[in-house]
Amino acid sequence: MSGVSRPSPLGANLVFAINPVLWGSFYPVTKGALDSAHPIGMIGTSMATFLIASAVLLPGSRNIRVATFITAAIGVVPLAAAYIASAMALNLTTATNTGVFPALTGVIALVISCAVLRRGATQPQMIAGVLSIIGVILMIWESSKVGGHWWGDIIALLSTICYTSYIFTCRWLALDRESAKNIAIIQCFYLGFFGIILSIYYGGADYNSMSSNYIMTISYIGFGTLVIPTVISLYMIRWTAPVMVSFIYILEPVWSAVFSFFYLGEMLTMLGYIGALVVLAGAALMTFQSVCKTSMRHH
Repeated sequence: MSGVSRPSPLGANLVFAINPVLWGSFYPVTKGALDSAHPIGMIGTSMATFLIASAVLLPGSRNIRVATFITAAIGVVPLAAAYIASAMALNLTTATNTGVFPALTGVIALVISCAVLRRGATQPQMIAGVLSIIGVILMIWESSKVGGHWWGDIIALLSTICYTSYIFTCRWLALDRESAKNIAIIQCFYLGFFGIILSIYYGGADYNSMSSNYIMTISYIGFGTLVIPTVISLYMIRWTAPVMVSFIYILEPVWSAVFSFFYLGEMLTMLGYIGALVVLAGAALMTFQSVCKTSMRHH
């Protein structure tokens, strides 16, 4: 990476802002493809594209040790579980509902910090947590009225918990910049290899009737919503302020709702939209609290 020039903060933020757009499109595009394949087999086929990413990124790695393979294996488990759970959730509930749950990442991280790391929570953080819980309950309650099942919402929540656990695991395992990069490359390999196994076992698609449209869809899910955001995060997060990353995460459910409306024609009930807005309000409050803490440290 020494040959890569450092981007400006604005440039890094603009590139990183592509992620919520791509992440948001994952839910409706994936749900639209579930008619042609088993949800786990389909996400497995999409995950297989990580093998290509690992092959592309491998030449830039240095000093990969045997211990790094073990470390990467520990970290990749919750991430793979998050992908699989998302696909299962989309098979049971709406793409709009599934796309809102990632906004709970900050609240779930707070719960993990309090329960596992024994760190206290401020009053605004507790209010954010209560708002998010109320919003989730409203969305689950209304799910059946828009063609979903409450089990799908529960699985979507589990997916977010798995992804939040992945974030904590990566921060615990990656001790420096070089090890973080090596771990990410090996994780791409593991995800791709595991994806192939899932695709073979569950059946990624009916290969006798696979259309070019389905192939393009799977390619977009793999490269557009999984690989590219991962690579952007890998190379841009070091030049993007943590607070900005938090703001960007909030935009994912918004893009998901927009794409779900235009791509699938999905609409929630009024109470469902209120629940989604309450969840976003909790996420925004959590982010605002982070902004205040960062500002106080700098002063």
